[in-house]
Amino acid sequence: MPGRLRLPDRPGGARAPAPSARWIRRRRAAVVALTLPSLVLGGCAERESPDLASGVDVDIAASADAGAVLDRSAGTIELPIDAYFLDPAAQGRLVQANALLLDACLRESGRSYPPAELGPVPRPPLADGVYGVWTREQAARSGYELDAERTAMMRALDESVVAASRADAGWGPAFADCLESTEHLPELGRDSADAASLATTELPRRIRERARSAAESTREWAAVRARWSACLVEHGLVLRTGERSPGTPEVPVEREDAVRTALIDVGCKEETALVETLSELEARNQAALIARERTALAELAEREHAVAVRAEEILATLGE
Repeated sequence: MPGRLRLPDRPGGARAPAPSARWIRRRRAAVVALTLPSLVLGGCAERESPDLASGVDVDIAASADAGAVLDRSAGTIELPIDAYFLDPAAQGRLVQANALLLDACLRESGRSYPPAELGPVPRPPLADGVYGVWTREQAARSGYELDAERTAMMRALDESVVAASRADAGWGPAFADCLESTEHLPELGRDSADAASLATTELPRRIRERARSAAESTREWAAVRARWSACLVEHGLVLRTGERSPGTPEVPVEREDAVRTALIDVGCKEETALVETLSELEARNQAALIARERTALAELAEREHAVAVRAEEILATLGE
């Protein structure tokens, strides 16, 4: 199995309304779908493997050594399928390449694209919340709220674009024209949501979903969740009922109470080894499915590498 995919070594009037952050993201996604080079999308719609059908059992006997890498300081969980997505550093360089292309287009009309001034900053990974809050640091800092570092960075980028539009009535229309006409590379990260990224990484996403479904159907999954829920009750927390997240703690409205609940939640996860157990079950199921899809995944890795090479060409030509 390849390591996490990374970039290759570098080669030698009335004022128009300011575009909202949502508008910017939606326009960008639409443009990517229309202008992405064929080298990315070629062959991305692999035929569905019978092994990925939801009704087929996954044999994990041969993947006993597979596991997850838990980074408590970053709050991230790396599973085998993550090798087929670009890592945060690579995504940062792709984002910068796209920003430089937009900046070059806007400069033709005497304007600029503010995010291009930041350079290729690694995108802070989203704290993994698939098992809820699970590190004491995150629980004490944010409770159950979204991680502040990633959201602050994205907010700053959005605000710089909105500020440019408000300062120049022609910036918004010029930006819209550049979005339509400028090449745009997909980020291809695990959390990337643009249309081209979703299409290109369809296979690893389906593997992740199928592995999760298979893991959830095991007795081990149910047993460790039951122990965790019992621990929450023992520490005085109230559990949710009904179809949505049954057995998980009710989150108080007041921030101080929410932080206290999150710390108890994390303590129970540590006591029962919930995250370690669930992530290992997912990892073993992923490894089994990856073994059956090696050819298609190898082709995907080549397409993602081609995107990374193109990003380096842009950075070398336009400067970082």
